[in-house]
Amino acid sequence: MTTITLDLRRHCIETASRRRYDRCLTAYFRDAAGRTMLEAEIEMLKRALETFDFARLRSTYPQLAGGGRATVCLQAETPERIDIVIDDRRVRPLLK
Repeated sequence: MTTITLDLRRHCIETASRRRYDRCLTAYFRDAAGRTMLEAEIEMLKRALETFDFARLRSTYPQLAGGGRATVCLQAETPERIDIVIDDRRVRPLLK
């Protein structure tokens, strides 16, 4: 299972995911050593960025709008199923 913890203290889930994706891509092309782990994370973030309805997620779950202290993670048991975990509570993402 792949788990990605997002820092939402200053940004919403969409911006935090996009920034994490960009950092992973940079690291992937900079260093060949950790590519296998980064590939899974990049694919998961890419899928989330392409399929999640971030506007509805932010309005449904205020913790995802940023500025709070909630612990937020993306978890994937399979590449097709990505869940959002908010303070140990698993929620299904709202899709476009």
